[in-house]
Amino acid sequence: MNVNITAYLLIQTDVGAVEEVLDAVAADPGVSWADPVTGPYDMVAAISAPLGEVIPRIQGKLSGSGVTRTITCPTSRGESA
Repeated sequence: MNVNITAYLLIQTDVGAVEEVLDAVAADPGVSWADPVTGPYDMVAAISAPLGEVIPRIQGKLSGSGVTRTITCPTSRGESA
């Protein structure tokens, strides 16, 4: 059985890099939405992908792109695909 999960990504960027990172994250087909926010993180995004692919997939998108810190928060519910 293939299980998809949804994860919320909290992303902190270098000063002035929010739009570039936002574009890179939003281009992923599994991203439902990505929005800039205020507070300790610069943006939040929701991604849905098969279990085990969420973290490697988003790390590939964000490596070397002005990201200084991330937290990945998987939801506790899975969806059977």
